[in-house]
Amino acid sequence: MTKRTEEIIAASKCPCPKCQDKEAKIDGNLLLGLLVLESKIGRTTTITSGGRCPEYNKSIGGYISSPHIPDEFGVTRALDIQAYGIKPKQPKELKG
Repeated sequence: MTKRTEEIIAASKCPCPKCQDKEAKIDGNLLLGLLVLESKIGRTTTITSGGRCPEYNKSIGGYISSPHIPDEFGVTRALDIQAYGIKPKQPKELKG
């Protein structure tokens, strides 16, 4: 596992106190997609929201069936990210 992969997994943990000892798991395709995106834009991203337990998700007004809530295998299927220096319309230019 690369250092960047470890950083992404650590940043994707649920921030509530009761979840701090739980292992974070991210969908492999999501992780790969994020690494590819970072490679294309030439910079790392900041994870603004990762996995969420149902209680934390509810407390922040998240959707009841949010992909941020780990599935039955404990895998998170959504990450919110910020890519500083990238304008909102630029991702269209990165396709391909």
